[in-house]
Amino acid sequence: MGSLRKLYFAIYRAGLGSLLDGQQVITASIDATAYKIQDILRKEGPQARDRVFEVLRDCVDGLPVKGEGERASCVITGWPRTGKTLISDVLARQHGFIFISLDRLRDIYHEVDDDSLRDEMRRFILDELFKRFPKGLVVEGDDLIYVNRGRSCDLRNISLDFCGGLAGRHKIKCFVVGNADVAVDAKVTALRKYQETGKCWTLKSQRWRDLQARAAEMIEDSRKLRDMAPAHDVTYIEMDVINFDLSVKNAADKIAAPLH
Repeated sequence: MGSLRKLYFAIYRAGLGSLLDGQQVITASIDATAYKIQDILRKEGPQARDRVFEVLRDCVDGLPVKGEGERASCVITGWPRTGKTLISDVLARQHGFIFISLDRLRDIYHEVDDDSLRDEMRRFILDELFKRFPKGLVVEGDDLIYVNRGRSCDLRNISLDFCGGLAGRHKIKCFVVGNADVAVDAKVTALRKYQETGKCWTLKSQRWRDLQARAAEMIEDSRKLRDMAPAHDVTYIEMDVINFDLSVKNAADKIAAPLH
């Protein structure tokens, strides 16, 4: 198994197990390109698919997390640039959660061309995470709102089916944050303000050059997600872009409160 892992899962850890005000923050990244995975699937035949999942289980088991928190685990999702990561950061700092970014972990399956395998890998790794950590874990990422997202995925193809299924299987709470009630101009101002800090990855994305269009999409899709949420036992949380810092704190408090 060690040789297989070396072939197509080179795990590198940036700050894994580092302390954030006394709490562990997981920032695991896995370098697994579609070429390597698909090449092994072709060469090793039918058994290679099973080995993929053995390695995924090893990857989750290898996360350097000790113990569990007192609160039930949860997931937080929503459109990019709505505050998911900042809310999760507050949950780690102030409420004792271990924070895992799905944006990092999705590198395992995101580049896989086989739609069926990619979807299985996404479900499997999240199932393994919540089997291992029924308490004390917050997983954050926009991948949870997309339908089997891959390289060619339509980013407007959103759904809460996957999130709702995860909640049902593991009896965990799912939260989706959004900007359903925000004016387009206010959201554009907020996006531009954050870009000016130089920390925002959207500065490197051609798609985010037109902030007006992105803000309008975000608001429209937030409304869709808000409307979908009740049917999937998902809690929608509206974010205030004008009083954003306070909104982040209030959202973290709202998420943490029922998870005792």
